[in-house]
Amino acid sequence: MPIFTGGMFLYYIGKALTIPKQLKLVLSILFCATAVFLYQAIGNWQILHEIKYYSMLVPFSLIFLGLMFFPLPALVSPATAFLGKISFSMYLIHPLVILSVRHTYPKIEALNLGPIMSFSMCAALTLGIVISLSSLVFLYVEAPGIWLGKWLVGHFTGAARKP
Repeated sequence: MPIFTGGMFLYYIGKALTIPKQLKLVLSILFCATAVFLYQAIGNWQILHEIKYYSMLVPFSLIFLGLMFFPLPALVSPATAFLGKISFSMYLIHPLVILSVRHTYPKIEALNLGPIMSFSMCAALTLGIVISLSSLVFLYVEAPGIWLGKWLVGHFTGAARKP
């Protein structure tokens, strides 16, 4: 929960900051480079070993702010926005998909294409199924649930919304 709360806090801070356009790229590079250094350093600092999970908030916060200042098209795009939209469904569905296709993985490895190609094929198969099923779950379960939640909140607060 502290990580999620920290992310919300950073989002509002990043939106409130007004930074000149010329400085945004410099800050983005600086934040992301510092994040890479800190990520590596935190892994090596024994004193942070016990709180490693929470200490990772710092480098990931820097990456988050860096991407807010200067979004890289490879990381901030309609495709990644879509994956963000269906991410909760992906989180719920991926173990079931992996469990369902686990017998296929050895068959792919038996093709003797090498470890990188075998892993890539297994990942592509799994991601294809997970993204497809997650899209359907979002469309037919999550989206109606979100609409119902908004309607109920509006209904009970006196600000009823149109469907």
